[in-house]
Amino acid sequence: FKSKYDDIFWLKLYYRIKLNEIGVKLTMRQLSNEIKKLEQIHFSFDSGSTLDYINNRIKLQMNWA
Repeated sequence: FKSKYDDIFWLKLYYRIKLNEIGVKLTMRQLSNEIKKLEQIHFSFDSGSTLDYINNRIKLQMNWA
């Protein structure tokens, strides 16, 4: 799996699953912008920073839902 699916693949999947769990529906444009942000954070920092970002975004979106 490691050679076929990189960390960013799993981070994107995790974000989509978390959105689904809390019932937040993003437009394709919103999701695309969020995915770009995840990629930027991942490539600028690391997976841990990306997970922190995802979890903080989910907390914010839970308050809006």
